[in-house]
Amino acid sequence: MRHAPLALIALLVLAGCPPAASEHGAPAAAPAPIKAAAPGKRDVARRIVLPAELWAWQRVLIVAKVTGYLSAVPVDRGSAVKQGDLLATIAVPELQDERDRVAKEVETGEAELASAKAQHDLQALIVARVEGLLADKAATAQDADEARAKELVGRAAIDQATARLAAARERLKSADTWLAYSRVTAPFAGVVTDRWVHPGALVSAAEKTPLFQLTDNATIRAVIDVPEADCTRLTVGETKARIALAELGGAFEGVVSRAAAALDAKTRTRRIEVDLANEKGRLLPGMYGQATLELEVHRSALVVPRTALLATSDGPAVFVVSGGRAHRTPVQLGLEDGDAVEVVSGLAESDQVASVALGLGDGAPVTLAARAP
Repeated sequence: MRHAPLALIALLVLAGCPPAASEHGAPAAAPAPIKAAAPGKRDVARRIVLPAELWAWQRVLIVAKVTGYLSAVPVDRGSAVKQGDLLATIAVPELQDERDRVAKEVETGEAELASAKAQHDLQALIVARVEGLLADKAATAQDADEARAKELVGRAAIDQATARLAAARERLKSADTWLAYSRVTAPFAGVVTDRWVHPGALVSAAEKTPLFQLTDNATIRAVIDVPEADCTRLTVGETKARIALAELGGAFEGVVSRAAAALDAKTRTRRIEVDLANEKGRLLPGMYGQATLELEVHRSALVVPRTALLATSDGPAVFVVSGGRAHRTPVQLGLEDGDAVEVVSGLAESDQVASVALGLGDGAPVTLAARAP
């Protein structure tokens, strides 16, 4: 019984013995299985996401130019029209009466001019005959002077009749112009998005009575306000844009079509527009979406997964696997593109990089479990 404590102590010592030591006296660590891959090469871009609002390519409020009663309105909300199509007819009898009166003045002026020309031609013949008689002394010089004076009077009558006729024609042209305003036509091809009047309604030119709103949706403008920090990186005609619309469950591609030449003083943003083709009419003015702008692109850049990066006090680093160990290697980074980060310097394309840096230490023994994509 006196040997029992010694046996118990021996068992406890054996139970607490450390594992087999290496030849240098330190415990042998099992290599950590990791996934590694060589850095890849692909195009990377710096992108920003901003709100976008869809505007019509053209939109106009059509108002009455003359005062009168609507006699016909052949279109309604949703009607597709071509340029020059009739939208409404305004009955303006006063203008028609004025036009008819001036047309009569034109006819009278034309008759007066014809009469003046005939009188002048006759007087010109008389002058020629009197001058022919002067040689034979069958007519006196006074007769010739009187004949020439009458010819000059006839020429003046022609000038007066010509002026009166020109003035009458100008008044007729003006009357036709005003009368043409009684026919309201489409200034461009589009769709009637609003109609506020019906036949029989009195429309006023003085009050600018609104009749229709016409919209051209064949092409849609995606309007985006870009913050001051990024607006100088835009290039009209080159910067790519992707407009995502949740209502349509898809996205539309385009490039920056135009950009403001100055910043908005209040918002410190630069307004840009992206033209989107709308052949099927799915895009509607007033829709909102998310615009992804591709501001800067680096071609064939060397990239690593974002998870392969380690943030240190000396800057970013990755673990390069070589000789069965993970070696921490400082790198210089470029653009971030999704889950990939561009490495500007510090890595070669043939290096094997640990795909996950978290949990690794510099010089830690590792074994490649599988090659990461």
